[in-house]
Amino acid sequence: MLKGAHLSEGKSQDILRYFSEDLTATQIANLTGVSRVTVNNYFRTIRLRIARHCEEKNPTSNYSKNHSVVYLKKQGNDYENGPERHQTLYGFHWHNGKVFASSLERKEKSENGNGQAVSDHNLDQFKLHNYHAVADFKNWKLFNIQNSSDVAEDDIFCFWNDTKNRMVKFRGLHKNMLYLHVKECEFRYNYRNDDINTVLLGVMQKHFSIY
Repeated sequence: MLKGAHLSEGKSQDILRYFSEDLTATQIANLTGVSRVTVNNYFRTIRLRIARHCEEKNPTSNYSKNHSVVYLKKQGNDYENGPERHQTLYGFHWHNGKVFASSLERKEKSENGNGQAVSDHNLDQFKLHNYHAVADFKNWKLFNIQNSSDVAEDDIFCFWNDTKNRMVKFRGLHKNMLYLHVKECEFRYNYRNDDINTVLLGVMQKHFSIY
């Protein structure tokens, strides 16, 4: 799972299982006897693979970058440190009972280059295609942008609440890590009725060769 970690398969499986159960790195380090630094490195690897899996499943992924979404791009053994790492605005798309989150780009910026805060009145400043809502993770607000079914609205609202509740425990989450945590929340929500550990094992095996 992690090059150079030299952990046994059993230890790696334990970390993955505890991650599936949503334990913290500190809790897992105490349970496994593995250093917290190594556990955190495993967490990053797991989240990167989750992000790739979610990107592949996202029904809006066929849009080009110029239309709506900034996707993580692979370079070497890590992702490029592109502008998507700093995006705090996400479009939510509902499809067949699942919610998909994609980072958004502004169509234009203000004169000082910093852009404006998102609001109900300036959502048209963003390239929005096929999204049911926009989430502002900087100000923790959710904006509906088009009519959708009651089921879709309920799912998006539940996903948003679950995501906010999970983010709170990280206290001061660095914006560079926001994307990976949003994708983890997406993954956990969309597979909430499944055995997360079993699904995650499949994800790790599928994407083993690209990390």
